[in-house]
Amino acid sequence: MSVAEPIVHAVLDEAAIEERAMLRQDVHNRLVQLKKLTELGVTGGLEESLEDVNRKIERYNEIAPAASPVGKVTRATFIANIALWE
Repeated sequence: MSVAEPIVHAVLDEAAIEERAMLRQDVHNRLVQLKKLTELGVTGGLEESLEDVNRKIERYNEIAPAASPVGKVTRATFIANIALWE
């Protein structure tokens, strides 16, 4: 192991923490927006929006600790999942 490896790992860990925080906020904000739109009766594009959210969740799971994966959201579950992303 080189002298620089611990530093590189620390920087990468910090970057992953920051990315997880950003993804968490993005997912939460989007789910809240989708909830408001569906409450107004706007459902066009919902499936595509949920696919985008699920891509962010997949990325979150890729960089999150293995013991804490988060499941994907569906039309039936996305509102209930808002609290998980606060």
